[in-house]
Amino acid sequence: MQNELDYDVYKDEVIVIRFDSEMFKGFTGYDKNNPEPYFKLHPRSKRPPMDWLGKTRNGMLPSWNRFINCPNRIIQDTWKKDLNDYTRYCIQQQYIPRAYLGECIIIAVQYRPTKAKSDNDNTYVKATLDAMVKEEVIQEDNHTVVRYFGSYTVYDKQDPRTEIRIYPIIKGIYDFEYVLQIATHEIQQLEKQYNQG
Repeated sequence: MQNELDYDVYKDEVIVIRFDSEMFKGFTGYDKNNPEPYFKLHPRSKRPPMDWLGKTRNGMLPSWNRFINCPNRIIQDTWKKDLNDYTRYCIQQQYIPRAYLGECIIIAVQYRPTKAKSDNDNTYVKATLDAMVKEEVIQEDNHTVVRYFGSYTVYDKQDPRTEIRIYPIIKGIYDFEYVLQIATHEIQQLEKQYNQG
């Protein structure tokens, strides 16, 4: 069992799923900077795919507020399916391993394109966690597998994205307390890099 915190030893264990404009463009086939090819390929479409995400279309995971303000349950279910499929696409395109983790810590990091204030607990990840189970990244998304879930936000105008950072807990090697320290260490590094000038 690891006793001394050594990020260099553990860092290769961390699994990162990235959601950004390139992933979104690959998933939908829609380029916001060049929309004509999409509409030529889909002549019956009047609107861009997943237009409920808003105008920025930067591929980041949406906020809970979008789902709370959704007009009805049928539309909400469609949105969830969209995000589930989008997550599965990202997992497959990024060759995320089918680690089938029995225990882990997960941190959702939003790299926001503006300094507009947002709630730190507002990232909608339910459909993403469901997709991670379907793709066998984790065994389940309940509290016995996802031992701790947190979220953190930084400002990154040049590279807006969402990262789902998964920290495996490996019994007898990396226990919960050790992995929690590693995740906390990473958040501290993000704070130094992005939020202190």
